[in-house]
Amino acid sequence: MNNRKKLIVILLLLIAITLGTVYVFKDDLFPSKRLGGSLELNTGIKDDVDYSEYEALYDKLHAINDDYLGTIVFDSGLVDVPTVYAIDYDEYLRRDFETGEYYEGGTVYLDPNASLDSQNMTFYGHTFYNGDRVFFTPLHDLIEEENYDKNKYLSLVLEDEIRRYEVAYVYYADILLNNPQYPIEKGMEYMFPEFDDESLEYYINGIEKKEFYDTGVDIKPGDKFITFQTCVLYRDDLRLIVVAKEIDRIAFDA
Repeated sequence: MNNRKKLIVILLLLIAITLGTVYVFKDDLFPSKRLGGSLELNTGIKDDVDYSEYEALYDKLHAINDDYLGTIVFDSGLVDVPTVYAIDYDEYLRRDFETGEYYEGGTVYLDPNASLDSQNMTFYGHTFYNGDRVFFTPLHDLIEEENYDKNKYLSLVLEDEIRRYEVAYVYYADILLNNPQYPIEKGMEYMFPEFDDESLEYYINGIEKKEFYDTGVDIKPGDKFITFQTCVLYRDDLRLIVVAKEIDRIAFDA
């Protein structure tokens, strides 16, 4: 699929997510709570991690849904959600993780054009505006610099490893509502799974003009990173984007 077609599909997704500013809550969706309590993750890079809890987490969630990819867990507990592989952009937009049936809140999913080997993995999730702090709703806390230090580390728990990340950028992406065939400024396509050195430099320079504050964490050619996208209340023309740099991989058999 060429970039133009990709962005047409993405526009449909953006519209759907905008229309899908949801007002429902599913209180049993948090995987760590199914295991009997929040995961106690260490900040930064640690060598003395107990892997058994993470392995149990993967096995338990994969048994519920074959499309289960891994769990996004912030050390602070800010976000703690399972995520899935998606065949297309609307497969899990309104699909329940556990039952596979229609559910307004959908499921957090990986961009269909990305894979675990991609330079950038973009995950899409809903924001709730009825007071329920679920899915990607808490990411809006990161807009305030005072919330950064306690929420800057996160993990992606996979089948055989934990990938560790540090939040690098928090910004609003502009959605060009007057240009439906190409709704995102060229060069600022946050969802692309691969960037050459020139396009990455352009993208990061663009982020630095939009970011809410300087985290001190930079992404450069050769780095891998993870991107989260969610909607902004009453602003069809914006999306909240959080980009985190990969800082470590810890194998379960280490």
